[in-house]
Amino acid sequence: VLGRFRLLGIVLFIFVLLVSSWIAEFFIVDYSEKNWEHVVEDVGRKYIVRAEQEFVAAQRTTRRIITEVAQHAEVLSSLDGTQPDRSALSRYISSVSHQHDIGLEVFDRNGALLVWEGRSGPATHREVQIALDGQLTSYVNPGPIYSHLFVTTPVRLNGKIVGAVIGRQAVEVNYPLSNKFINRE
Repeated sequence: VLGRFRLLGIVLFIFVLLVSSWIAEFFIVDYSEKNWEHVVEDVGRKYIVRAEQEFVAAQRTTRRIITEVAQHAEVLSSLDGTQPDRSALSRYISSVSHQHDIGLEVFDRNGALLVWEGRSGPATHREVQIALDGQLTSYVNPGPIYSHLFVTTPVRLNGKIVGAVIGRQAVEVNYPLSNKFINRE
């Protein structure tokens, strides 16, 4: 008799659990169907806010890196002419580029490219000239595979602009295929 009540209790518990889950599912689905547009808008808004926050963080980080590069002794000594050998500058730019997975380019006061490392592309004379005129700029350049965040900053020494630094950070990647040479991870 005790075994029957136990079996009956187990069966009743499972039945109540199934009915409860069915009722919960009914109310959740009913709520979702009635408020679908609002649910989609809320989720979409959250994704947009998160993407904006991540982009702002990437932009801040890239700006910080580029500013640090522009103020580094190797960059300054190469651009002011006290260090004509570019090998130390090249090693420094290479180490920063690999450490932060960022493309770096250093230009002299005439807009001539001295060294580069990492992701690069066609020279953007306009942005280099803006930096040589004393302005820090940043923008996103969309491409078929990568969208790059470009940050350009002037290099100042003793109040004079002696060059420019460009940083390129991939902010969106749309790989049509998986390739270890494209994806540097």
